[in-house]
Amino acid sequence: MNLARISSTSLTKFAFAVAVPLMMMGCEELENKPKTPLVIGDPFFLQGNTIGTESSLNRGDARISIGYTADTAASTFLDALEQDNKGEFIPYRGIEWRYQSAEQYYTEKNANYRLMMPNKSLKTFMTLNTQEVALGLFTPIGKLPESDTDTVTPPDLTDGNYTCIRLEDQRDGDGDLIEDGPMEVHSYSAQFVDADNLSMTKTTPGTGDPAKLFGYGFTRNKVLEVTDASSDGYWKGVFEPVIDNSCDKILLEDEFGTEYFQVPYLGGCPIEVKAFGGASSDGSVVHFSQVAYVERKINEDLFAGTCPDTDPGCGYPPNPVEPVSAIQPLNKAWKKRLNWNVCIRNTSGGMSNSKISGTYWMGTLYQDSIEGSLILSEYTADGAGSGINRQTLVTNDVALREERLDYNVDSDGELTINGRYGVVSSDGALFVYDASQPARDIAAITIGLLKYR
Repeated sequence: MNLARISSTSLTKFAFAVAVPLMMMGCEELENKPKTPLVIGDPFFLQGNTIGTESSLNRGDARISIGYTADTAASTFLDALEQDNKGEFIPYRGIEWRYQSAEQYYTEKNANYRLMMPNKSLKTFMTLNTQEVALGLFTPIGKLPESDTDTVTPPDLTDGNYTCIRLEDQRDGDGDLIEDGPMEVHSYSAQFVDADNLSMTKTTPGTGDPAKLFGYGFTRNKVLEVTDASSDGYWKGVFEPVIDNSCDKILLEDEFGTEYFQVPYLGGCPIEVKAFGGASSDGSVVHFSQVAYVERKINEDLFAGTCPDTDPGCGYPPNPVEPVSAIQPLNKAWKKRLNWNVCIRNTSGGMSNSKISGTYWMGTLYQDSIEGSLILSEYTADGAGSGINRQTLVTNDVALREERLDYNVDSDGELTINGRYGVVSSDGALFVYDASQPARDIAAITIGLLKYR
């Protein structure tokens, strides 16, 4: 499957369309550009193109997003797995961010369940959705093509090895999440061997799995695609019964009330197993979600009363089915997440505990034997191997905690926090680690971003 090109021009138009009604609500609230330096209490709007992956514990699916922010109050987020009949990505949310001075983070206006925390660079940011119990990471991707003749070079990922932390969904033979252990978190060593191949080896202590080879590449709009031929057959077998049910004939009615049972999807519902995601423009951060995926497309010509020349009696309504909007919601991808990967490039040496210093936002997806939760906390590190973590938000009904977290940074950036494995970026502004507690049957993944200061 080839993902369609998206242009900055079309994104700008959408961002403008979202921004206009927002402006009508009160122009005095808006700020066209962020101030430098950022002043606490000022509105802040990200500038430029980002790409992000988000994982939800409630929905168990995957969203791969392209984010764009013009010089207006509105951000535009489009789902790279959802395309309309013209091949354009479908916007799923236009966001106006508002700074919450008491909490020192940003929320979506009129929807405080969605939070955004930018890191020190004001380019990379983390999202939390307390309603969906979802954590996301967005990284800057630089320029996007504005025409078919534009040449945009994707980042080079072959310069060094990566450490990855992976959230893995545990599904049974019917494709359902295992109730008493729906997810696990593991560490991997990854190497982009060349421009086409990715090798990953599980490094979680006690596993010892052999290296596995994947294919990968970038679309024109810098969406990373990772392919895994070895797992295609297995997951297709698991999910085909589910897909068959969703592809059953549906009831349609034309303008005269005549009923028809038809299958509205082009090419049926073939299953693909792919990973979609992105990489920062400098190649230092890679993130992607593997999904069992079906791109369902509607043949709108048939709904307009047109039969193929080879089958003039195809039985589709002789008159257009109205309204067409009634069938458009079916023109969406079906997807189930299999795993979510956050990878940071290892450095060639010179890293130490001093790289983690200052106050960080930490977002944690946390799953025990009963329920999943999302945790937001502030971690203040002393640069010498210790720090205090103060929880500020927990989605389930438990008291906020404060705890000491000791850490150690190896010379190549590999990281341990309270004995759990992870990795930190070369500038110390981003880290990820496996925050699981196996003795308590808890699986957890944590992302840390250095706060603007």
